[in-house]
Amino acid sequence: MSKQRHWHLWALATLTLTGLLIVSPSLASPPQSQDYLTDEEIQKARETQEPNARILLFLEFAAARLARFQKALAASPPAQSDELTEMLDDYISAVDDTTSNLEIWLDRGGVNLEKARKQIEKQVPELLSTLEKLDTTYRARLAEFSFTWEDSLEATRELLEAAADIPAGMIPAKKPEAIVASPEEEKAAPGQPTLRKKEEQPKPPPPKPTPPLVVSSGVSLR
Repeated sequence: MSKQRHWHLWALATLTLTGLLIVSPSLASPPQSQDYLTDEEIQKARETQEPNARILLFLEFAAARLARFQKALAASPPAQSDELTEMLDDYISAVDDTTSNLEIWLDRGGVNLEKARKQIEKQVPELLSTLEKLDTTYRARLAEFSFTWEDSLEATRELLEAAADIPAGMIPAKKPEAIVASPEEEKAAPGQPTLRKKEEQPKPPPPKPTPPLVVSSGVSLR
């Protein structure tokens, strides 16, 4: 996986729930990168919280961006390489966001994702076929941004692989993990604190008495 793809997936995991998303009363939707979306698409994403619909919405965004890239690649005069790279990056972002939504709901459970799986299994092979045909027709041009091109193929295949993990029927909701007491905690009576007090530091020994001062006469002065 290229550095670019690593960066994008890292961004998906670290972006906060601002701008693009709203938080439902019970569950927050997974964060998304929004740079590649139009204002209208951002609004659609805000309004689409049902898991299947949300997954397929980002798949719709991906298909639209691949069509735009395909048109620009075949245009006369041809688009510049940096423009084509940006369009392909947008496609990759939409595919990665589709995969991210799917995997989060697979892990979270409590939902039936068969509708999303069937549509992905129908539509994504068509996207992959389109990419492969472009590779045959425009191989010399695609070599100008080969790393991004390879990322687009990888992202599309990863989405198919993720969809293959969707089981039939309702996915069991993930049980909350039990909270295990740390070694610093112990059982206590109700209403009493359970955190052990830190052991007190040993008190320093008392200062030694000052020896008496002895003068030549043999009499000590204290």
